[in-house]
Amino acid sequence: MSEQRDYLKSVLDQLTVKNNAQPDPGRFMSEFSRIYSQIDKKHLNDDLDVFYKNFSTYDQAIETFFEQLRHAGSIGKDEVKDQNGFVYGILAIKPVKDNYKFFFEGLENYCSARYEEDRIHGFDTVIARMPFNHSVYTEKYANLWRMKQLNKEKKNIETIIAREMEYVSLFFSMMIENCRNLYLEPSLPQIADTLKNKFGPDFISEDKFHGWAIFRIWSYFCPTLEFHSSPYTFISPDPSSIMVFNFTRNGSFFRQCVEYRFFLFM
Repeated sequence: MSEQRDYLKSVLDQLTVKNNAQPDPGRFMSEFSRIYSQIDKKHLNDDLDVFYKNFSTYDQAIETFFEQLRHAGSIGKDEVKDQNGFVYGILAIKPVKDNYKFFFEGLENYCSARYEEDRIHGFDTVIARMPFNHSVYTEKYANLWRMKQLNKEKKNIETIIAREMEYVSLFFSMMIENCRNLYLEPSLPQIADTLKNKFGPDFISEDKFHGWAIFRIWSYFCPTLEFHSSPYTFISPDPSSIMVFNFTRNGSFFRQCVEYRFFLFM
């Protein structure tokens, strides 16, 4: 009974209920014990939709949980065979021949990239991975919690990037006005270093983002670049495991149109 109570407490911790104090698990033990005795215990680790929804009361939330748990137990699901596997996120960019730059930085055990002369079939590619044991409830939701917390920082990150890119744009305009060398625009590594200082020392770390990539493309006609990003497959429907931001500087007779795009991998 103690094991059931501890599990039900962990469920209550994962439910999102607005403006309500969490009740004692004992309040729901009678119903949970009946369900517990009837289902295959592997379904206690199922990734149920109830954990991604918002509720006004715990009664409503726990009833939805019980309903989904009963449904999972009656239908049945295949157990994951690879207990020490990984989930993956990927970015693939089809670069143009000229006027294109790419930057990447990531933790070796979590993020890797193939680009420039090391491209895969002509694509600049980033693969992000995370060790993920589907059968361990606490590990699964620890990862989800980390991603939810990072997504809360999205607006602040977007603001920092936008402000810094406005500075870059202003610097570039000054170079134009003074007929200076147009190639003095900061390089992607320089821009990345400036942004990292503003994001904080742990920006790229095991507890925060595992890697990031930036591309820049420019021409007198506003450029477009073909790319595709796909987040970790176990995240449904949110939070997204890849943040994407873009900044475009419009062109004119005297200057080229430039697009920057930033990808942050959790």
